[in-house]
Amino acid sequence: AIETWAKQVSNVGVGKDNIYTAGTGVDYYANLAFEGTAQLGCAVEVCVPRGSSVVVCEYDGVPQDGNVIYTIGRTCSGCAAQGKKCEQLHGLCV
Repeated sequence: AIETWAKQVSNVGVGKDNIYTAGTGVDYYANLAFEGTAQLGCAVEVCVPRGSSVVVCEYDGVPQDGNVIYTIGRTCSGCAAQGKKCEQLHGLCV
């Protein structure tokens, strides 16, 4: 699943404006990176006889056509406004 998300953005990209456009081939990446997504859950089913697996992920928020995928800015620059603290190791608001 992670490889699929990464390939979408590296193969297609989202443009410098970082706007989600439905049907452009970055849906899985946009769902994961969307600033409105706070929770996600994934399940994996391995089919040994076929030598394959399936991964399904659900998100609590998904971008709509024309939404900014995430606000571009300095690491942790918006934490205080969200009532969160900066987790320094990864630069995320928690």
